[in-house]
Amino acid sequence: MKSWNRREKRTLITAMGLVLGAAMLGNLLAGSGLDQWYSGLRHPSFAMPRWGFLLVGLLYYTAMIVVLFRTLVLFERRGAAGQALVLVLATMGLMELWNLLLFNLQNPLAALVGMGPLLLTTLAAGMALRRVDTLSARLMLLWFVWLLLYLTPWSARLWQLNP
Repeated sequence: MKSWNRREKRTLITAMGLVLGAAMLGNLLAGSGLDQWYSGLRHPSFAMPRWGFLLVGLLYYTAMIVVLFRTLVLFERRGAAGQALVLVLATMGLMELWNLLLFNLQNPLAALVGMGPLLLTTLAAGMALRRVDTLSARLMLLWFVWLLLYLTPWSARLWQLNP
């Protein structure tokens, strides 16, 4: 088993801190809308139960720790992955902005419109990561597929049911 050097440990802590910070920011941005407003909406027939969204969120944040750690290591070692790093961070920021639009501002249409930049940035991050780290690219592209095939249609239907 590989032992980690001090720099790798520090990089892992940095990645974990960035992701934890994003998760906390998303929770703050969502405000009380998640519990109060959202529970009163009409939901799409294909909506997951709340625990399903929590599981997806846990998987997303775990994947982002892996992606950020690996990307930061590549950036520190070779100066590579700078563009990918910026796009990964932008994806995380846009994901938390989506929480603000839907839950705090209570605006399903704005959240649906916000899916456009989120999809483009996530895809761009995955493509940029393909050049430097296959595992990170696959994780980002998997998130893109989730956004495209579930969250976007879910957001569209949520808006239709709650104009």
